[in-house]
Amino acid sequence: MVIGIVWSAALSLIGTLAAYLPVDPAAWVRVSESGWLLSAITVLIVAAVATGLGETAPPVTVLDRHRDLVIVSVLIFVLLAALVLTARSSLDIATTYALTFLVGMLVCLHLVESSISRRLTEDLRRQERHMRLLVSETRDIIVELDRQGSVVFASEALRNILGRRLSDYLGQHVSTMIPDLSAGALSHLGYVPNAQVQPTLRVTSALATPQGAVVHAESVITPLSTGFLVAVRDVSERVGLQSRLQQVAYHDIPSGLANRARLDREVRNRLYEAASGEICLALLDLTTSNLVDEPISDETRDEVLRQVGRILRSEARTGDTVARFGDLRFAILFGQGTDASRTMAEAQRIVDAVNAPRLMADITLRAHAGVAVGSHTGLEVVRNAELALLQAQRKGTGAVVAFEPGMLQQFARTRDLRRRLARTPDADRWTVLYQPVIDLTSGAATGVEALLRWTDPEGDFFGIEEVIRLAEEFGSILAIGSWVMDQAVAQAAAWLEEGLPLSVAVNVSVRQLTAPDFADTVERVLADHALPAEYLVIEITETVVLEQTEQTISTLKALRSLGVRVAIDDFGTGYSGLANLRSLPLDILKIDRSFIQGLGESGGDEAVVAAVTRLGRELGLTITAEGIETRDQERRARALGITAAQGYLFARPIPAAEVTELIKARGEISSVRH
Repeated sequence: MVIGIVWSAALSLIGTLAAYLPVDPAAWVRVSESGWLLSAITVLIVAAVATGLGETAPPVTVLDRHRDLVIVSVLIFVLLAALVLTARSSLDIATTYALTFLVGMLVCLHLVESSISRRLTEDLRRQERHMRLLVSETRDIIVELDRQGSVVFASEALRNILGRRLSDYLGQHVSTMIPDLSAGALSHLGYVPNAQVQPTLRVTSALATPQGAVVHAESVITPLSTGFLVAVRDVSERVGLQSRLQQVAYHDIPSGLANRARLDREVRNRLYEAASGEICLALLDLTTSNLVDEPISDETRDEVLRQVGRILRSEARTGDTVARFGDLRFAILFGQGTDASRTMAEAQRIVDAVNAPRLMADITLRAHAGVAVGSHTGLEVVRNAELALLQAQRKGTGAVVAFEPGMLQQFARTRDLRRRLARTPDADRWTVLYQPVIDLTSGAATGVEALLRWTDPEGDFFGIEEVIRLAEEFGSILAIGSWVMDQAVAQAAAWLEEGLPLSVAVNVSVRQLTAPDFADTVERVLADHALPAEYLVIEITETVVLEQTEQTISTLKALRSLGVRVAIDDFGTGYSGLANLRSLPLDILKIDRSFIQGLGESGGDEAVVAAVTRLGRELGLTITAEGIETRDQERRARALGITAAQGYLFARPIPAAEVTELIKARGEISSVRH
């Protein structure tokens, strides 16, 4: 088209120039006129054809559809008018040529502009179809809004996610689709011209479907020059995953209760929300035992946790938080409004509920609790509850103890003592004293009892009972007990070499006795010092009688097979009976001093001593009276048939050298072994 116009214009220009040549100028003028006429006709034909080709931009007004035709028609009219006027000689030929050329150029420019416009329009429509295809394929709901926030368009995902159609929202405000997206929220989101990144608004909502299901959606709103674009994404799966992860993060699976992390969070929230900043916390600790005295299996332990969790949930009040705090330790964070007295009552009720039933066959639970009430930090409240729990553990099953400020000092003292007890036992801190055991028939010494004493080089005073109890709790009693055993056996061997055949009695804790290699350790110590086994007596407590197991019975039998004798110490202070002694391999029964001191003064105490003596002798046991301090007690003990005794009447616990002097001063040693 453009080539034709240019060719005709060039032809007419050549004819015009040739008209000035000397060779037949009139002929060239005709050629020029013909060229210009042909150019005009070509322009008209090309313009007419061009106006009917291709697509035009979408019409905005009625005239837009025929815009090219109108423009070309006007130009044709101008050209025809120029030709008519030229024919009538109204216009100069040169003017006509210039006008014709100008009209042709205008037509060319218009046609080029129309061609470019049609291409751009086609590209735009192609991109729009492509975008529509992308929008229809995306899983997100794409919503187009006008400036007022009304829905103009929504993608097909609207049907797939919410089960609704575009017609349900078309023309309505977007808040009918997304309730959390109000008109006020949109008003604060303005379009920024020429900005590379537009501001956005993110809204999370729970949207309902016609079927009543709930879809968790996240909407991102971006401002446009013509309105807003909203991308709505279904995040139900992510919300569900977060919920499951939160359940795992704050939930204890075996017990079905909250876990330690959830408890810590609840403590912080309670301290923040409470007007007084005071919270009430109880820590409940469980110990388990079974008839066969074997470690419970993992399956049994999980079942115990499930059962305890069920009891705690049923006993907890609304507003209380129950959590698993440790292995067999649980925490109850009481709801707001619970004062100290109410906390103690609730904690006791829950402990009693756990102790009451037998959850499983052959499994016994023993529960106790520590309570802390205060406005301290969460860590301090938990620490205080743990200190109270330690006191409850020492009191025994079912005890509930409230925290007191003095427990902090006791804790610091205990922690310091634990540090000292962790050191290897030596003569700088430990001293072994010996108290003679006297044969009441002959009055001669038959042996001694080794008694441990603590000497603190740092100047603090600790009673030996407290030291031994804490050593048992901390586990250092094993090292201490081995050291005492070695010292006592070595001393007995030294006395034997001096011609003083004294037996030595060594107190053994339950933890020592239940150690798998205890009998082997005793045998090794005897061999190291070449002491015959008959000169060693192992003293055990009534706890062994009460909680006797296959392990303890086996260990005691192994000791007796070595020739070592076994004595039960402080008999009568616990809850065991003589019937329980039948199953244990024992040789000596030592009656506690609390009964012996009542001889001659309390008929009840004397009756108990008489009954124990008679039944003990029927079991073939040697009876020893502890704590004899007066001659009257000695006479009454001898009258009741007791054959051996020890106490301040004969000698206090003294060093080994003083024992040697005492025995030599008395001049005799009984050959009878008590």
